[in-house]
Formats: sequence, structure tokens, C-alpha cells
Amino acid sequence: MQRRTLAPFAGIMAALLLIPGTGCKSRTYLIATPTLCQADAIRQMWQAFPEDSRTVELDLLYAADRDVVKRSELTGVQYGSGRSGHLAIGSAVVSFQPEVTWDQLTEFSTQARRRGRLALTLKSATEFGVLAVPLDEMVVADGRYVLPPKQTALLAEGKQKLHQELARRLARTPYKDVYLYVHGFNNTFEDAVFRLAMVWQMAGRPGAPIAYTWPAGRGGLTGYAYDRESGEFTVYHLRKFIEALVESPDVQRLHIIAHSRGTDVVCTALRELNLQHKKPDDRSFVQRKLKLENLVLAAPDLSPDVFEQRVAIEDLHLIARRVTVYLSRTDIALRAAALLFGGRDRVGNLTPEKFTADARSKLSQLRNFSLIECNVSGFSSSHDYAFSHPAVLSDMILLLRDNRDPGAEHGRPLEKAFDGVWRISNHYLRQVNLP
Repeated sequence: MQRRTLAPFAGIMAALLLIPGTGCKSRTYLIATPTLCQADAIRQMWQAFPEDSRTVELDLLYAADRDVVKRSELTGVQYGSGRSGHLAIGSAVVSFQPEVTWDQLTEFSTQARRRGRLALTLKSATEFGVLAVPLDEMVVADGRYVLPPKQTALLAEGKQKLHQELARRLARTPYKDVYLYVHGFNNTFEDAVFRLAMVWQMAGRPGAPIAYTWPAGRGGLTGYAYDRESGEFTVYHLRKFIEALVESPDVQRLHIIAHSRGTDVVCTALRELNLQHKKPDDRSFVQRKLKLENLVLAAPDLSPDVFEQRVAIEDLHLIARRVTVYLSRTDIALRAAALLFGGRDRVGNLTPEKFTADARSKLSQLRNFSLIECNVSGFSSSHDYAFSHPAVLSDMILLLRDNRDPGAEHGRPLEKAFDGVWRISNHYLRQVNLP
């Protein structure tokens, strides 16, 4: 009897372990080349890169409220899955194994191929500032916790250094955009940095990429519950980070890309910012204040009821100039998550036929809100398709880098299911024969 009772739970956990970043740690290899990147124009773009920008290493910014497990003069900081009251900001440098030249990396980024052969390694992670401190570094004054002068100065210095780094990096690119990636369940610090590094590389290194990495990745049977609470823990830090980020005068546009459980973290933080700053007589005020151009929710591990409440009823869809949700009916990890929540669908598993006629009518009236059903297969797990499948990642690059609306007339030839809902297949953009 006990064995029969535990069997469904064991099946759920086995499915959850399919999520990237779970189970036994293996090497991360450069993703398959997106269909979009195989065009002659993209090869010419890489060949025209300025000489002083032709570095084979990828240098990204990060923000982390994870605990520090090791410090090294050679490699910097190593982060674990524990929670830290400090919100650290820093720089992460990613390199490749085996070592490659610029021309070889260009070839890897533009020729049709599957993943493999070129592994990513974290060369260093270096902290340069702090944007939040834990409660034990605060004092009580007039019956409430406040920052003492030393910590106030520390946080001001951290914000100044963040703005200096953003100014330096954005000066090297015509894109004055920040691409903020928020990972999902059971991802390590390295998982988050590697994923963003690969997307940034394939997009042609536009703007300034930032990995926001929260204390997930403990794993094991209790890992999902731990990560859910860690998601609640990090909301305050993410909100403070976004506010500090958009105060930089060099940032013209912010794009937020959230994956899996990270979509809940992002939506909650943005909901709080919306409640804090919104003006009843100016519905686009928060969007302008946050400079939020695109909000991308990939494989969202969210209850449809919560999603409807936050995004529709509370007008969260107006907090960005454009909101895009990538869905897949074959997402095994979200099926497992649905079982954990009593068999209810997750937003990332919704499909067009599940929408009522009334829902379709109302979706068609929303401005700049798109649901994209991804009928794709192959190329890694069913849960990270938005970042690993050549067709879906191509669409995301067109959305984020080029700010294209969906539709062939805008250069994103998605198949239209009905107003506001689109489909994408393995053959998106063009058929590619991979070796």
C-alpha cells in the first residue's frame, strides 16, 4: 500500500528532474544554431564586428541573493542555493572549451548544427557592489528597522557602480537596451549565466545582458517546495534591483525574460511595482517609468487563475509595451507541476483549443499581448524550448533585439491561430537540414 501511494509522487519528481539544472550536473554545451542566425547577413554582421570587440569570452552582469560558498582570488565568488540577505551585483565571464578563435566562434554561431562540441565554463564571477543588506545589518529607530549610515553609503555606492558598468557596456553597442533574464526552478548560478550567455551570443551581443539569479537549485525531493519559497524571498530584491537599474540614464529600454518559476517571481515583483507607482489617470506611466519594452514569459509555471488575476484584472499586461507568452502542450515538467497542484493546468501548458469563444474575443482586444503556442520538438528538453530550439529562439531574437511585432508583415511569419494567439513549428522561417 505504501509503495502504491508513493508511486505517483515518485513519477512527479522524476518528471521535475527533467528540468535543466536538476539531477546530476553535466557539462553545458553551446545550443544549436538558431535558424535566423544561419542567414548570410548574420555571417556578415559577425565578420564586421569591430576589432576591439572580438573577444571570444562573454562578459555579463549579474545580480544574486544566493549564499557564497567559496571565494577565490583566481575565479572570484562561487554561489550556492542558500538564501542571502545581501543582493550582490557583479560580472560573470564565460569561456569555451576547447578554446576557440573569433573566426571559429563565428562559425559555431552561424552554421547549421546541433548542440555539442563546444562547452561553456564559468571563468570568473566578481562582485563589485551590493544593493540590499540583511536585517542584522539594520538598526531600530522610532520603532522600525532602518539602515545605519554605513549601510546607506554601501548601497549608494553599489548603485553608482552598477550605473557606471551599464554606461561602459552600453557605450560599446548601438543598442541602449538591458536584457534581464530571471531563471526558474532548480537552476544553479552557472545555469542562469550560461543560458543568458548563449542567447546573447546568438543574438549578436546587443545591449547589456544581466542574469538575475535567485536561491534555487537545492534539488532533491523537497527542492520544488524550497525553490517556491525562495521565489517569494527574492521578490523584494528583484523589485529593488529593477528600480536601481532603470534609474541609469544610459538605459533606454528594459527587456525582461522570465522562465518557468521565474515567471511567478517576475510577475509578483512587477505587480508590486505597479501598485506602488501606478497613476489612475495615466495607464502607461509605470511602463514609461520602468522603461519596460518587452516582458517575455517562457514556459510559465503559473496557475491560470493567478495569471488572469495579475495580468488581466490588475492590468499587469500594461506594464510593458509588449507582453509575449510562449506555451507548449508537450512541456513534461509543467505537467508534473500541474499534478503537484491538484491536476490543474499551468499557463505554460495551455493550448488554443482550451480558450472559450468569449476568451478569444477578449484576447483580440488587448493591445500588444501575444500568446505563442510552440509546436516544436527535439533540441534538449521539452521545458527549455524557448532557449534551445532553433525556431523558437529565432522568434525570441526577432522580438527582443529587433522589436518586431508578430506577423509576416513585420518579419515574424508566425501562423495565426486567432487574434492574439499564434503558432510556431519546427519549420519556422525556413527548413534547415541539420547534420
